[in-house]
Amino acid sequence: MADIGIKVVQVGANIDTTDIREILMSSQYSMLKYHSDNTASVTLVPGDSDKYAEISHALGYVPAFIAYIKIDGVQYFINPPRASDFTSYPYAWASSSVIRCGYAYSVGAYNQMVKNPSSGTDYWYDGLGINGLILVGNYTGTAKNGALRFPSVTIANNETIVSAFLNYSVEYKGAGTGDMKIKTYGIDEDNTSSFSSSPMGRPQTTAVTTQDVSLPPAGQGFGINVKGQVEEITTRAGWVSGNAMGFLVFDNGSPLNVWVEDDYGTGVDANLTIVYGSNKTVDFRVIIFKDRIST
Repeated sequence: MADIGIKVVQVGANIDTTDIREILMSSQYSMLKYHSDNTASVTLVPGDSDKYAEISHALGYVPAFIAYIKIDGVQYFINPPRASDFTSYPYAWASSSVIRCGYAYSVGAYNQMVKNPSSGTDYWYDGLGINGLILVGNYTGTAKNGALRFPSVTIANNETIVSAFLNYSVEYKGAGTGDMKIKTYGIDEDNTSSFSSSPMGRPQTTAVTTQDVSLPPAGQGFGINVKGQVEEITTRAGWVSGNAMGFLVFDNGSPLNVWVEDDYGTGVDANLTIVYGSNKTVDFRVIIFKDRIST
């Protein structure tokens, strides 16, 4: 009679099974010794870049384990972490008390930072025309208005926008007192062209942000909430991911000599930060073995 060894199978499995997934132990073969089968889930929300779950095992040493991840209904083995230039990757590791399983999702997948516009034709203020800076406010008694263009905004058409801010850096500011008063529109176009001439008369979004800004010291900045403007532009029928997006900033009655300048190329450039997308839930399954890897 053939030596079939001693075999232990999962509850409900046939003792004659040859499916290794149903066999807990077989003395005929060199096998990992089963400890537990565990599940966990995490939900990434827009703005997250990494979420993980920890599964306790209380073995007191680092055990062998097999980890799976289930994304959009498909289950995969979790391999060792991939190189950092991958847009997303699952990972898993063990300590003497827990197994940690996580999912790293690149920042660009949930938010998009478009900064340092590519040339002077992406900055404008009325007074100098095409240039590498934007000046807004009451400059020696004259209202100054400006525009910014971001050449490649990788947001899909009709994407869910969670938040959007035009973050303005202060390189110089006027010596006047009081709050700077501004109104900010989006440029209501599918793909904003470069500022080869004044963009201040281009079509404006219905959405507008009116605010009073207490200007911070030079080297710091302030944010303009442009969520409505971004939603209006990205829901246009002709909007395509990668198109350029522009904004118009108008003085709205600032006090004398209350103005701010952001100079392209100085390292304090304006940037557009958009958080978008929907929640993503991923499921983990971890089979833990009693085999010791290390203490």
